[in-house]
Amino acid sequence: APYRALPSLRQRVTYLGCAAINAPRSEAEIQRNMAILNDSPSAMDITLIVPKSPEECVQMFEMMGVESTTADTASDSSAAETENQKLMAQFPISRIIFCARGKQESNERNCFAFTASHGSTFETGVIQCHVFRCQTTKMVADILEAFGLAFRRVPPNTANQDINIIVESGLEIKEDTADGKSNACPRDKETKFKFWLWLFF
Repeated sequence: APYRALPSLRQRVTYLGCAAINAPRSEAEIQRNMAILNDSPSAMDITLIVPKSPEECVQMFEMMGVESTTADTASDSSAAETENQKLMAQFPISRIIFCARGKQESNERNCFAFTASHGSTFETGVIQCHVFRCQTTKMVADILEAFGLAFRRVPPNTANQDINIIVESGLEIKEDTADGKSNACPRDKETKFKFWLWLFF
């Protein structure tokens, strides 16, 4: 299907904080960070924006006096709301390494987290685990689905384009001679091959 720009997901969530992580793809280590930060006294409500393009950034906006909403209206945050809010942080999709949700049987069932590289380059950056809490498990599922779509989307500059590939090749035709050998057929400037015609009477 043709690439189609889709609206980003805007969701009001609680940001629990971040912690350095040694194994950014270890779900066990991410779960430990969730459990620790879920009791963080410095938790704050934010607007989280998850883009639908791998070329964009995940953004966190401080809500700045905006009252918290219920789960039914949390997904209705509009772009106009973020215009009056302070951008706290943003993470390029290409720098996000892993996403995970809290275990259903734990106190972190409404939490999710992602690990990301911070720094001038992906290889030399510091890896941190960012933890969030939602009001319902459905909100967690919606956010992680949005992350999955962002990872899978094809960039618009590579979608539905005809690619012309020029391959240079050569052709050589050989024919058997009367003495049992094989010689290459000569050809002229117009690349026409000349064949010998052997007649036997």
